Amino acid sequence: VTLARDGARAVTLAQDGARAVTLAQDGARAVTLAQDGARAVTLAQDGARAVTLAQDGARAVTLAQDGARAVTLAQDGARAVTLAQDGARAVTLAQDGARAVTLAQDGARAVTLAQDGARAVTLAQDGARAVTLAQDGARAVTLAQDGARAVTLAQDGARAVTLAQDGARAVTLAQDGARAVTLAQDGARAVTLAQDGARAVTL
Repeated sequence: VTLARDGARAVTLAQDGARAVTLAQDGARAVTLAQDGARAVTLAQDGARAVTLAQDGARAVTLAQDGARAVTLAQDGARAVTLAQDGARAVTLAQDGARAVTLAQDGARAVTLAQDGARAVTLAQDGARAVTLAQDGARAVTLAQDGARAVTLAQDGARAVTLAQDGARAVTLAQDGARAVTLAQDGARAVTLAQDGARAVTL
């Protein structure tokens, strides 16, 4: 027990070895209620860290700055929940692996409510894709840009309905295979209401 100054230390109630409790300055540390090793709880500055209620290893909970991180309520490994900046990420409520739910930027992704693998639901940019409500495999429904296509309401396989440009075509209401109806220019044709094969009617 020390109730005195000892170097920079104003008051110390602790052991000098592991230091169970320290109410003092120790380097940059204003107040520390912790062990120096893993540091169970720290109410102090430690580098850039304003306040830390956590372990230094996996960091269970951190209310502090740590690099660019404003506030983090998470583990550093898989990161269960993060309310903070981490790279470009403004706010993330997710796991870093499969990412169950993400409300954040991650690359070009504005907002993602999805898994990264099959991506059940995505409300975000992903490459050129503005908004996707779909699975990445067959893609049940897509409201987005995909290549040159302005908007697609369709499956990616046969693509049920497309409201978009596709090559020179201005607007297409059709399936990609035989293309049921096309309202567009195709070569010299001004407007075509037809199937792509024999083309029933051309205006």
